[in-house]
Amino acid sequence: MRAIDISNYTGYLSAETLQAWKDAGIVTVIVRASTESQEKRSIARQQLKACYAAGFTIQAYMWLYFDGSNPIQQMLDALNVCAGYPVHLMWIDCEDTCDLTTEDVIATIQQAVDASTITVGVYTGGWWWKDKTGNTDTFSYLPLLDADYDDNQSLGNFSQYGGWTHRSKQYAGNVNLGGVTVDLVTLEVSSE
Repeated sequence: MRAIDISNYTGYLSAETLQAWKDAGIVTVIVRASTESQEKRSIARQQLKACYAAGFTIQAYMWLYFDGSNPIQQMLDALNVCAGYPVHLMWIDCEDTCDLTTEDVIATIQQAVDASTITVGVYTGGWWWKDKTGNTDTFSYLPLLDADYDDNQSLGNFSQYGGWTHRSKQYAGNVNLGGVTVDLVTLEVSSE
């Protein structure tokens, strides 16, 4: 399933951009539920509204900070950004720099998972997961969006980690599509 990942850096979306995405075969848009400022929140809300109106399936992701910020509040804030739109999956983005113990990293992720009122998945890369979580398989029951920038949309050649045996994959970053910068994603059908 062809999808793209966007953030506040993508900016406000125009009808022309949305049409270009449709013409390129994009089905799902994964919007960053940004909460760091009112401007970022406003951009995320406009993106959700525009994607919904254009008929895309919408997923979202929240950047999980491991800096002492409350993970429960981080999740609630992200869900609040998405309120009113049919976001059926929230990816928890686990790639932030941190100096926590592996036990504290796992506990932080678990608190975010437990705080969600919608289905969650984990967005990460083996390079981060193995180092920061000790390669725990605690979350292997959740969908995985693997940061594997190999410029190949195929889901094959998965170097498994964290107990996951299958994945969705972010395979290319900073691609111009419809005049804006996006990341390209192949979603496993069950993540759709």
